[in-house]
Amino acid sequence: MNAQLQQVADELRDATARLHRLREAVPALVEKLHVDTDFMLERCITALARIGDPEASRLIRAAYLPATDTFKIFSSSVFGSIKHEESEEAILDLLRSERDPTFRTLLCVGLCDLFSERGVPVVTSEIESGYDTDFASLEEHLLPVLAALKIEHPEAERWRDE
Repeated sequence: MNAQLQQVADELRDATARLHRLREAVPALVEKLHVDTDFMLERCITALARIGDPEASRLIRAAYLPATDTFKIFSSSVFGSIKHEESEEAILDLLRSERDPTFRTLLCVGLCDLFSERGVPVVTSEIESGYDTDFASLEEHLLPVLAALKIEHPEAERWRDE
């Protein structure tokens, strides 16, 4: 029995060490989002999502506003893949400053990906004021959120029909 417990303890220690090493990679992966190479950007986004460390959301938030369009487009998807309140806070904060309709749309998609209850009125407002329909359908992204959170919305039926 002691040998089994020792083996479990060793495996847990090894897994913790691997997780720590992965988290150490987060700043470098976020920095790579500034490089305009689709393949690398996609790999970095996937890695950040798999690691799931909210530090990525904090770092992206800090770099977002003055960043290039490419950084904004690719990094926006990271927020929605890291299911943490830091991601929600980052998006809500960035939406207070971001003026570009495309980037606002992508940030709203992130709120929907997080199933953010606080994001429902924000996304609804974005739909009402107009958004970049070439990048996403916010109605399609919002409908599952409304259903999952059991929120009634006066436009939901019309959106489903469209």
